[in-house]
Amino acid sequence: MHVVIVEDEKEILAGMTEVMAELVDGLDHVHAFDNAEEAILHIQDHAPEVIITDIVLPHASGLELIERVVTKTYQPKTIIVSGYNHFEYAQQGIRLGVQDYILKPFDKQRFRSVVLGMIEAVREEDEARKHRDPAASELGAKALRDKFLHGLCLQTTALHEHVYHRLMFWSLEWLAATDYAVIAIDAAGHGRSRAEQEADLISFAIGNIVDDIIREFTPSVLFRNARNQWCLIAGAADTDRLTEEVAEKIALYNKTTVRIGISVPAGGVQSLATAYEQALQALQVCSLSKGRTKQYYAELHTRTSLHTGAKGQQTSPEHIAQAMLAADAATLTAAVEALLRELALRLRTPDLRELSRAGLEWLAELHASLASRVESSLHHVPLELWEALDRCDSFESLQACMSEYVVQLARKINSTTSHFIIEKAKQLIEKRYAEPITLQGIAETLSIHPVWLSQLFKRECGVNFVDYLADVRIEQAKRLLRDSELKIYEIVRAVGYQDLQHFGQIFKKKTGLSPKDYRMGIAHPFDR
Repeated sequence: MHVVIVEDEKEILAGMTEVMAELVDGLDHVHAFDNAEEAILHIQDHAPEVIITDIVLPHASGLELIERVVTKTYQPKTIIVSGYNHFEYAQQGIRLGVQDYILKPFDKQRFRSVVLGMIEAVREEDEARKHRDPAASELGAKALRDKFLHGLCLQTTALHEHVYHRLMFWSLEWLAATDYAVIAIDAAGHGRSRAEQEADLISFAIGNIVDDIIREFTPSVLFRNARNQWCLIAGAADTDRLTEEVAEKIALYNKTTVRIGISVPAGGVQSLATAYEQALQALQVCSLSKGRTKQYYAELHTRTSLHTGAKGQQTSPEHIAQAMLAADAATLTAAVEALLRELALRLRTPDLRELSRAGLEWLAELHASLASRVESSLHHVPLELWEALDRCDSFESLQACMSEYVVQLARKINSTTSHFIIEKAKQLIEKRYAEPITLQGIAETLSIHPVWLSQLFKRECGVNFVDYLADVRIEQAKRLLRDSELKIYEIVRAVGYQDLQHFGQIFKKKTGLSPKDYRMGIAHPFDR
């Protein structure tokens, strides 16, 4: 590949040639000039594939150089170098077919990136010509623009001056000032049931239809990402109407059902990467659903973030196990839905089988968590469940199957008359009643949430944890008052109380007598 550099500032020219010397792969000749006249003669004789020229040169500008050398039969890739004060010239360069530009002051890393992109574009066009691809002529400026956009979507980028100038170069400055949404579009079933060639043709057709539609929706821009999905950035105000028209016209003209993921409204270049990821996640969930055409990320986020108090619903096996011990079917069903949506968001391919496998792995962890809490055989996920999940053909059917299994498992665990967790809690209380124990402490020892432990106590014992603990302590105090010679204040501490007056109030409430009267043997109906 032959490259010509035209730059009259010696330091910048030296920096450029230094970078070019490092790019030895694919570069046969690199020639540098400090004036337009000599460069024009060389270009006319050797027809280099890439021309890099400063705009401001002695005697003739870089734009004049391009006008003189570019013809209908010779269309090199051209990069112009512009200072901040000469950006209007860079915009003029677009009309001359300039593919990219570099902003001064000179940055080696930026220069390297632009040149590599240009070399790649030349190679793609050469390869396309070999196969007589009719779309070869469309490569070039649009491909470089799409690459720039894709880069903004993949990494959060601050709106520095050089970024804004590149937005202006591609007429995308509205991204810095207009609220927009990112919309990800893909054919239903893409990548699974269709042959690769057929999928490419369908994707190409979808792009043509969407490109035609967005002419009536400004501002907007369409590009294809590395996953062969179409990504549309459009003004946030018309999102509903735009996506409805996209789905309808693709179904009408191409007989294809599409899946669409839509980000929340965003503003500014720095928000583009987040909005892009939201659109892909929404598309991911939409692709797993049966009969759903589009999915808004905002709706998905709302449905996934179930709330209990001030905190979001937890979907780890540990927390679900606690919900199962409380036998709360509504909570379990909602939690399974939230879990599957979270798993779907982590996946990078809309494959229901992968989601099913991830769900099975989670169920195995759930079994392990439950096995440590209850006296039940929960070592393995039943084979029947594996087969049932494998037969699911949509997100909804997978969710229903898993929810039913988890709810039935919870009922099975809770069918025992003496709950394993409560029995362990009772044993701990009997052993440690003399200590300053609390519901929180017992729950931590049993690896269970205190809210669930409190509910289990009420259900299994008929009283709450505090009353049950008080009953145990008072029974021990009664025994010591009858059978020992310990002083009352010593008994108070021996059964876990620190305040004599508080102990007396609780003792009288439970027995109808004061500790002193009880020791003296005064009869009371409570003790008969």
